[in-house]
Amino acid sequence: MDTVAAVDIGTNTCRMLIAARRRGGGFIPLLKERAIVRLGKGYRTSSKMSDQSVTKGIKTLKEFSRKMRDCKVEKCSAVATGVVRRALNATEFLKKVKEECNLPVKVISGEDEALLTLRGVELVFPAMKRKGSWLIFDIGGGSTELIYCENGEVKIIESIDLGVVTLADLIESDPPLKKELRVIEREIDRIFMPVAEKIKEQLNNKRPFLIGTAGTVTTLAAMDQALLEYQPEKINGFLLGKYAVQGMFNHLIKLQEKEREGIPGLEKGRGKVIIPGCVILLIIMDAFEAEGVSVSDSGLLEGIIRDLFDSLDTPDKLV
Repeated sequence: MDTVAAVDIGTNTCRMLIAARRRGGGFIPLLKERAIVRLGKGYRTSSKMSDQSVTKGIKTLKEFSRKMRDCKVEKCSAVATGVVRRALNATEFLKKVKEECNLPVKVISGEDEALLTLRGVELVFPAMKRKGSWLIFDIGGGSTELIYCENGEVKIIESIDLGVVTLADLIESDPPLKKELRVIEREIDRIFMPVAEKIKEQLNNKRPFLIGTAGTVTTLAAMDQALLEYQPEKINGFLLGKYAVQGMFNHLIKLQEKEREGIPGLEKGRGKVIIPGCVILLIIMDAFEAEGVSVSDSGLLEGIIRDLFDSLDTPDKLV
C-alpha cells in the first residue's frame, strides 16, 4: 500500500494531505488542501457548531473525498480536534460526514493531537530527538497544544481550551477596541499561565528552543516575508522574531478585517482570528523570555501520515 491520506477536521480549517511512500523510507507529499470552514464560530455562546459551518464543512470534506478517489488513495486516517471534541451536535455532524462523504472520523484527545503534531514537527527539526530543551506549540482554532521535550524525551504534554476562533468571538468591533483586546489577554493569561509555570518548573531556569506550528505562526511567517503565494519551503525553519510579531500586531489592530485580508501572506478568512492568534503567540514568547520562534509548516497532518504508514507496516497498531 503506497498512497495514503490524512484529514484534519479542526475548529477553523479542514485540511487534507495525500502522500506516497518513498523508497528507502519516509514519504512524498502529493497533494495538500485546506479550507477555512470555521466550525467553531459562535461555539462560545451556543456550545454547538452552526448549521452554516456544518454545511460548509460537509461540502469541503466531500471535495476531499473526491480528490482522494482521483489520487487512488488506498487508506485514509481522518481525525477531528478542537471544537468537535466538545460541541453538543458533534455526533450528528460526524454521522453526516460518514454518510455523505464516506469518511469515518476519529475524535482524538488533545494529548494524541499533541503527540501526532510532534511527529510532524520532527521532520523539520530532527535535532529535537537528540538533545536540548524544546517547547513545541500548536495554536489552533479551538485549543492550543504544548509539548515540552528534554534531550529527546517528552516531559510535559498539555492541551488547553484556548483557540483563535473561540477568542475571536469576543471581538465585536472592527477594528477591535482596546477593551476587547484586554479581555482576550486576561482570558489567555487565566488559562495559559498555570501551564507555563508548570513547564518553567521543569526547565529549572533554562530557556527552551521554541517551535510553533499551525495557522497563526505559519501565517505570520508568510506575512513577515510578504509572500504573495504560500511556500512551505520558505516557512519551514523560518525564525519569526518577537519584534516583528509585535509590529505586525500593532498594524493589524488598526485595520478593518477586510483591509487585513489584503496584506500579502494573510489568507482570506483569517483576518479576524489572526488578532487573538498574535496575542497568544506574544504571551507565549513573553512567558519563556524568547526573542523569536522557529516555524514548522509540518505538523499534525504529517504526523498522521507517519503514523498511518507505521500502522501499515505493523498491522496490529491502531491508528
